Amino acid sequence: MKLENDNKPSNRKRYRSPNGESRPYRDGYRYKLCKTITFPDGTRKKVTGSGNTRTQCEINTAALVAKRLAEYSLAEREETVLDACTHWLTSVRSLQPMKPKTQAGYRHAIESYIAPEIGHIELKELNREHVQKMYGNLTKSGKSFYVLKEVRAVLNGALSEAILANKIQFNPAQSVKLPQKPKTKPIYFDLQQTQVILEMAKYRGELAKWLVAIYLGLPNTSAATGKVSDGKSATSKVHTIYCFKGKVQKRISSANAKCPKGFTQK
Repeated sequence: MKLENDNKPSNRKRYRSPNGESRPYRDGYRYKLCKTITFPDGTRKKVTGSGNTRTQCEINTAALVAKRLAEYSLAEREETVLDACTHWLTSVRSLQPMKPKTQAGYRHAIESYIAPEIGHIELKELNREHVQKMYGNLTKSGKSFYVLKEVRAVLNGALSEAILANKIQFNPAQSVKLPQKPKTKPIYFDLQQTQVILEMAKYRGELAKWLVAIYLGLPNTSAATGKVSDGKSATSKVHTIYCFKGKVQKRISSANAKCPKGFTQK
């Protein structure tokens, strides 16, 4: 069944400025603006932006034109290591659960370490020598082992994603080993230092904690916090006692084990 209003022309109007360029027009509850982009190779493409107001419509359309031109420029040139790392962080890794501190660390690794060292190298031209040289320069400049681990995590993630996208055939950074982590020597207290520590601990009411820490041979940082390697307190050692009341026997295990009322310990 055909309605009478089907043959009526649309009331939508398209406005053009005197110089021939299109202007925002009202389409329903939104404004729209159509622009024609001319790429360097001569090809043309129309894009249409929209917005709740004329100004917002013009801003959105200009951003859309800039995005299309940037995509064209990126497609024309070869992808670099910096492009791959940025794409991995913003479009791949950010879709997975990640703490804000981790994301900030990855972004800092890209901007401060990867970009100056190997960011300009084309992705297909990257090899093991480039990665080894980058690790060596970072080590010589005094960067810690954990900074190198963060850089390696970003680089391996970006190159693995490039392999899945068929941009490269193998990961040149996968077989490159990081410099060995420097071993820290333990710090030992002599007799005079131990006496000073115990006097200060007694003054602060922490003598028992420090006596246990020194007896167990804990490092000075663990002694100060009263923590051992498994996260338990150095002074909260579990004791087991047996309590009796007639023929009833109870086994109690705790840091401050005591017999209940009416029970005696044997």
